[in-house]
This record gives sequence, C-alpha cells and structure tokens, in this order.
Amino acid sequence: MCAFIHHEDKTILGTCLDFLVDRYDSSQTNTIFVDKDLSEVVAAKSAMPQVEISLCRFHMKQAIKRAFQGKGMAAHIVKALQDIFEQQANALTGDSYNNYKDELSSLAPPQL
Repeated sequence: MCAFIHHEDKTILGTCLDFLVDRYDSSQTNTIFVDKDLSEVVAAKSAMPQVEISLCRFHMKQAIKRAFQGKGMAAHIVKALQDIFEQQANALTGDSYNNYKDELSSLAPPQL
C-alpha cells in the first residue's frame, strides 16, 4: 500500500498511520520505507512500533551529497564518499559494512 500526503507533519502523518492501523491488520507489516524526514520516522514508530524503518536510498544520497558540498569539499572527494556510502548500503555482511564505515571515517574531514 502506498500513500501520498500533501502536508507531511508529524500530526498528519500520525493520524494517517493510526487510521491504517485501526482499519487493517498491521501485524503483518514488517518494514516501512520513508524518505529522510524524521517526522515520518517518529510517526511510523509511534503507530507501529514493531516495524523496521528503512530510509529511501535516493533521498539519503541526495542529503549526503548536499551535506558534503555544503562543507566546501572538492567534487572528486564528494563522489568518492558517495561511492563508499553506496557500497556500504549494499554490504552483505556486518564486517563488510564496518569496513566501509572505517573507510568513510578515514576519508571524511573531522568536522563531519
């Protein structure tokens, strides 16, 4: 099921999710995908505390790129960091994930 909501604040999102929970069996819901908006995460966790929240990869990559560019980082460094984030997102093991995390830490400036 998908829903498009015009004004996405915590109250409206919470009301919409409560409506769904009241009318449908949410016990079978395992994951909710949201963009990077914290109000969506809070509303989803409040309505369905058992679910896993997954963030939209496209929106996360956009946010990461903007954050790095906002720090005045060179384009090639931004691209390298984005590539590592992508590899980390696709990591198949915890060890691999942590290796990419370490690589990011070594490349990113300390203020990040």
